[in-house]
Amino acid sequence: GLVLCGGAGLALVAPGDGPRQRDRLRHALATATPAGEWPHADVLAPAWGRIARGDLVIALSDFFDEAAVVQLVRLAHAGREVVALQVLTADERDFPYRDGRRFVEPEAGESLLGDGPALRADYLARFTAAQRGLAARFAAAGIRHATHVIDQSPAPVLQALHAGGVRAVLLRCAGFNNVDVAEAQQRLGGQAIGQQRRAGQIGAVVGCEEKNDAGHVLR
Repeated sequence: GLVLCGGAGLALVAPGDGPRQRDRLRHALATATPAGEWPHADVLAPAWGRIARGDLVIALSDFFDEAAVVQLVRLAHAGREVVALQVLTADERDFPYRDGRRFVEPEAGESLLGDGPALRADYLARFTAAQRGLAARFAAAGIRHATHVIDQSPAPVLQALHAGGVRAVLLRCAGFNNVDVAEAQQRLGGQAIGQQRRAGQIGAVVGCEEKNDAGHVLR
């Protein structure tokens, strides 16, 4: 299943399998837009209630919202298996601005006027401290955590997932040009990426041990 958090509240896709479920998930992700702040715990309660003890929760976010981190820690403490994948932009990591800017927070709409060079040192110091603090909180809660900056090779993320026990990655996409294929095959220890054309699309499987005739991973 899928839970999209933000904006007016929640968007839920019920658990399922097969090509139709794949298409539901793809549609929900394709139409999602960043808006609003992290929902209140009362709003999240119906979704969290569907996640049983021992279920796997994979969270993708920048984790700049404190409330999001708090909710994941609570899920982990309640016996859910949580994996946190932090996705950042290069600008968030490097703060490369060399002139005066109006910085706008795209979800809440808040803005700040400032001079890039004057703000950079303080920003980077606070960003580094926040990243270290986030990693420490996740580790203390038993949450597996990896960070990916979108201008980097995904190899470090694959390494972190492998260290956490992940042995297969299934992609349903128009290709795998953004996958570090050599690293994926080395870390996931599987066969070469398999391609399957279906309805004009390519599926890519890395590290799977066995596939059925529909190209789905059998574990």
